[in-house]
Amino acid sequence: MNNPVDDGKGGINEALWEFPHTMTLKVFGDAVPPAGEPPLADIVCGILARHLNDFAAQHLTERASSGGRFTAVSVEICVHNRAQVEGIYRDLKASPRVRMAL
Repeated sequence: MNNPVDDGKGGINEALWEFPHTMTLKVFGDAVPPAGEPPLADIVCGILARHLNDFAAQHLTERASSGGRFTAVSVEICVHNRAQVEGIYRDLKASPRVRMAL
């Protein structure tokens, strides 16, 4: 199966994307932030606001894992080009609070 986010070289396989593209972004991290740090949802919102001019946090949902150790943030976004997608995933990957982003 072809993954539209990965072209096999660590980049975006643009042949499989049609822009603008609406997608659901899922981000996973620890449920309890370290002392003095914001919740994962706030971190995700900050990253998305930097990359998307039309980002609206009302499309965001947050769900705790059954054991309560992790949290999943889901948000529907509309990306307009490859640079936005790569920037979002780059910044999510760079955040020490993010365990995984899909």
